[in-house]
Amino acid sequence: VGVATEPWHVCSSVSVEYEPILQALAGGPHLRLVVFNLFSLGAWHIGEALSASTLAVSPCLIPYEHPAAFPEEFRMAHPELHASLLAAPASHVGWSEVSL
Repeated sequence: VGVATEPWHVCSSVSVEYEPILQALAGGPHLRLVVFNLFSLGAWHIGEALSASTLAVSPCLIPYEHPAAFPEEFRMAHPELHASLLAAPASHVGWSEVSL
Protein backbone atom coordinates (compact mmCIF):
# COMPACT_ATOMS: atom_id res chain seq x y z
CA VAL A 1 0.00 0.00 0.00
CA GLY A 2 1.45 3.31 -1.01
CA VAL A 3 1.61 6.50 0.94
CA ALA A 4 1.75 9.94 -0.64
CA THR A 5 5.31 11.21 -0.73
CA GLU A 6 5.00 14.56 -2.47
CA PRO A 7 2.37 17.28 -2.26
CA TRP A 8 -0.07 17.15 -5.17
CA HIS A 9 0.80 20.62 -6.40
CA VAL A 10 4.44 19.69 -7.08
CA CYS A 11 3.81 18.52 -10.64
CA SER A 12 1.48 20.88 -12.48
CA SER A 13 1.27 18.72 -15.64
CA VAL A 14 -0.06 15.83 -13.56
CA SER A 15 -2.45 18.19 -11.83
CA VAL A 16 -3.84 19.38 -15.16
CA GLU A 17 -4.15 15.84 -16.52
CA TYR A 18 -6.11 14.50 -13.55
CA GLU A 19 -8.05 17.63 -12.60
CA PRO A 20 -11.33 16.44 -14.24
CA ILE A 21 -11.19 13.19 -12.25
CA LEU A 22 -10.42 15.02 -9.02
CA GLN A 23 -13.29 17.44 -9.59
CA ALA A 24 -15.69 14.55 -10.22
CA LEU A 25 -14.61 12.89 -6.97
CA ALA A 26 -14.61 16.11 -4.93
CA GLY A 27 -18.26 15.96 -3.92
CA GLY A 28 -18.29 12.29 -3.00
CA PRO A 29 -17.38 10.43 0.16
CA HIS A 30 -13.80 10.49 1.44
CA LEU A 31 -11.78 7.73 -0.21
CA ARG A 32 -9.44 5.80 2.05
CA LEU A 33 -8.04 3.47 -0.61
CA VAL A 34 -7.52 3.65 -4.36
CA VAL A 35 -6.99 0.24 -5.98
CA PHE A 36 -5.63 0.36 -9.50
CA ASN A 37 -4.27 -1.80 -12.28
CA LEU A 38 -0.50 -1.68 -12.76
CA PHE A 39 -1.18 -0.45 -16.27
CA SER A 40 -3.00 2.58 -14.87
CA LEU A 41 -0.33 4.13 -12.68
CA GLY A 42 -1.94 7.56 -12.98
CA ALA A 43 -4.30 6.38 -10.26
CA TRP A 44 -1.35 6.64 -7.88
CA HIS A 45 -1.46 10.42 -8.37
CA ILE A 46 -5.20 10.44 -7.80
CA GLY A 47 -4.66 8.64 -4.50
CA GLU A 48 -2.00 11.20 -3.56
CA ALA A 49 -4.30 14.08 -4.38
CA LEU A 50 -7.07 12.60 -2.25
CA SER A 51 -4.73 11.67 0.62
CA ALA A 52 -5.80 8.07 0.16
CA SER A 53 -3.68 4.95 0.41
CA THR A 54 -2.99 3.23 -2.90
CA LEU A 55 -2.74 -0.41 -3.91
CA ALA A 56 -1.49 -1.58 -7.30
CA VAL A 57 -2.81 -4.91 -8.55
CA SER A 58 -1.74 -6.92 -11.57
CA PRO A 59 -4.02 -8.76 -13.99
CA CYS A 60 -1.28 -11.33 -14.55
CA LEU A 61 1.55 -12.97 -12.70
CA ILE A 62 4.81 -11.13 -12.76
CA PRO A 63 7.20 -13.29 -14.81
CA TYR A 64 10.10 -13.36 -12.39
CA GLU A 65 10.93 -14.67 -8.95
CA HIS A 66 11.93 -12.68 -5.91
CA PRO A 67 15.57 -12.80 -4.80
CA ALA A 68 16.48 -15.95 -2.88
CA ALA A 69 17.21 -13.95 0.28
CA PHE A 70 13.80 -12.22 0.26
CA PRO A 71 11.96 -14.50 2.73
CA GLU A 72 14.62 -14.21 5.41
CA GLU A 73 15.17 -10.48 4.87
CA PHE A 74 11.42 -9.86 5.01
CA ARG A 75 11.11 -11.91 8.20
CA MET A 76 13.94 -9.99 9.84
CA ALA A 77 12.69 -6.57 8.72
CA HIS A 78 9.00 -7.19 9.53
CA PRO A 79 8.72 -10.00 12.10
CA GLU A 80 5.16 -9.20 13.21
CA LEU A 81 3.85 -8.87 9.66
CA HIS A 82 5.67 -12.05 8.67
CA ALA A 83 4.08 -13.95 11.57
CA SER A 84 0.64 -12.55 10.69
CA LEU A 85 1.00 -13.59 7.07
CA LEU A 86 2.06 -17.10 8.10
CA ALA A 87 -0.92 -17.41 10.46
CA ALA A 88 -3.48 -15.92 8.05
CA PRO A 89 -6.48 -18.12 7.26
CA ALA A 90 -6.97 -19.28 3.67
CA SER A 91 -9.61 -16.58 3.10
CA HIS A 92 -7.04 -13.80 3.73
CA VAL A 93 -3.82 -12.71 2.07
CA GLY A 94 -1.07 -14.88 3.47
CA TRP A 95 2.60 -15.63 3.08
CA SER A 96 2.00 -17.79 0.00
CA GLU A 97 0.79 -14.72 -1.93
CA VAL A 98 3.73 -12.59 -0.79
CA SER A 99 6.40 -15.17 -1.49
CA LEU A 100 5.27 -16.38 -4.91
